[in-house]
Amino acid sequence: MSGAVPEGRRSRGLLDVIREAPLWTRVLVPFVILAGVIGAVAGEGFQRYAGESGDSSPAVLSGAAADGGPVGVAGSRQYRGDATCPNRNPIVEENRCHRGTMSWRIGNYSAGLGGYATQTSVDLGEDVVLKIGRDAPVSSQATVDVAVFRMGYYGGLGGRLIDRASGVPIDNDYRCRPMNATTGEVDCGNWHPTYTIPGGVFPASGVYIAKLTASTGEQTAVVFTVRDDRRAADLLYVLPVNTYEAYNLFGGKSLYFGARGASTISGASRAVKVSFNRPLSLAGGAQNWFFGPDFNLLFWLEKQGFEISYTDDVEVSSDPRKLHKHQIDVISGHSEYWSAAQFGGVRAARDGGVNIASFSANTAYWKVRYEDGRRTLVCYKTVEGSGSAGSGAVGANDWGPDGARGTADDALGADGIAGTLDDNPQNATTTWRDDGAPPGDPNAPTQGRVGPDQPENQLFGVMYAGDNDRRGFPLTVPAANSEGEFAGDPVWRHTGISTFRSTEIGEKIVGWEWDAIPTQSQYLSRQPPGVVRLSATNVGTADGNSWIQDEGRLRDSAPPPGQPSVVNAVSYRASSGALVFASGTMEWSYGLSAQPDRRIEQATYNVLSDMGAEARTPNGITPEHRQRRLAAAGSMPGLAQTSAGERCPARPGSNPAERPCARSAS
Repeated sequence: MSGAVPEGRRSRGLLDVIREAPLWTRVLVPFVILAGVIGAVAGEGFQRYAGESGDSSPAVLSGAAADGGPVGVAGSRQYRGDATCPNRNPIVEENRCHRGTMSWRIGNYSAGLGGYATQTSVDLGEDVVLKIGRDAPVSSQATVDVAVFRMGYYGGLGGRLIDRASGVPIDNDYRCRPMNATTGEVDCGNWHPTYTIPGGVFPASGVYIAKLTASTGEQTAVVFTVRDDRRAADLLYVLPVNTYEAYNLFGGKSLYFGARGASTISGASRAVKVSFNRPLSLAGGAQNWFFGPDFNLLFWLEKQGFEISYTDDVEVSSDPRKLHKHQIDVISGHSEYWSAAQFGGVRAARDGGVNIASFSANTAYWKVRYEDGRRTLVCYKTVEGSGSAGSGAVGANDWGPDGARGTADDALGADGIAGTLDDNPQNATTTWRDDGAPPGDPNAPTQGRVGPDQPENQLFGVMYAGDNDRRGFPLTVPAANSEGEFAGDPVWRHTGISTFRSTEIGEKIVGWEWDAIPTQSQYLSRQPPGVVRLSATNVGTADGNSWIQDEGRLRDSAPPPGQPSVVNAVSYRASSGALVFASGTMEWSYGLSAQPDRRIEQATYNVLSDMGAEARTPNGITPEHRQRRLAAAGSMPGLAQTSAGERCPARPGSNPAERPCARSAS
């Protein structure tokens, strides 16, 4: 599938409409265009948001309906586009035609109440089973109210109530199966089902929140996804649930560290296996959970009325062929943990012509696999050994799917030695970029290390470089260069930025983990051809930076030799025709919803539009049809047409052939 809109779905352009109109109508067209230009200039200010100070989730639009009813006007801006009710686009139908609410919000998440869904996602129409427990003995007096919300824009309110149950008995305490002493896994699959959300209540594919409120006052939430496997929507949004689980400390251990229990086979306190059968200890957090970059992106996409279906990591790994049904596969936020099926599936989709839009960073860094019917996530993190600051000599290669050391499916194979013919790199769970190490290497386990040697830049053109948990950075777009990169790239059209000087956007668009174009030969040999830099943010002067020095074991406050301290957003056109965009930062969507910046909004729209998607309810952006209208009317001072059909600012008195942004987008 190419990045172009299929012929049957292509909307007619303005010029097509004009050519087909009667003569008397065509005579009036210049006057209509002039009136439209005046209106566009008068109303071009982007939406202002009013929300709680310090809240990183999307705030409520100023002027949104207080009762949460269907909203025809957001602030002072009238919705435009195909927004009739009822609407055949489920996203427009949901956000334009139904009552929204803010009652999904929780002020204080309690560690004493928890729950999880027995499946991370279900197909539209299927039931969702919740298991809910309290950190207290089971009591007939302890009940829970369950309120289920579909998350979206909904006039700036963020959600819609679609199901409610009151006084449901809580039939579980926090006792789970004993921790596995070898792997550190804690599994609460022994809990009893508490409440089943009927599949018939779900109106559309989406990300849903089950808000839990105990009779004793505690509150928390469970996140799950409802797919629509039959619908070939333009966008497929992939929720990074593997990352949520990797950071989940419930029961004592995550894939990072342990709060209780002895050291595991990893040589450290961290687990090498974690279960989806647990409440999420980070519920309510803005990092490594839904109410951060993932919600910010979802909120904005639904606000614009893109046609979207939703899925998650687990389902993509279960059937990667579903990626091919859509024009654009959207990767969100912090999509750090990928299985071989997901990695290979995204690569195959790109090679089959499916566009990839990654608004993520640290993407596809760790290679994982699943066990127990995809309810256990496995990552030995062999490259780290006993930890990223220590020697890799203490650690373990993956024991393989059978869980027994010394068998043929071990990453090391039956001989237990790296670098021999019976190695199983497909069963190694380490970084995707890890190219292994021979026996006796002081930075590897005694028997050596087996790695997949599949650096993630082969997909995205960038790869994880470092992070800073203390602060974010403005996104820097340098002036256009002779290659038409940076401000000269068409992705920045109609954002208002200059092509002749550097521009800083936002306050913390770049954070908290970031990607860069690699300089090391072992990675550059896999770099896709034609990668174009869209931004270059220098983060090297900040305190608290942590830079990866190798395949994933060592870190330092400065980048490795030869690697600039620069973070990049990039794009490239694959040989299949697919367009690939990578933001290079987790917080790109911060500029969409948390603290919206019109330049980030417009650039995001441009990315998706270039991939063939259409915003049905454009809000705060200049959509393609208006771009064509304004250009035809000559109403955009300082803009000129290039031979590629893109616009770029014209330097007064300059030769059009010498303008720096005449690079074709095709």
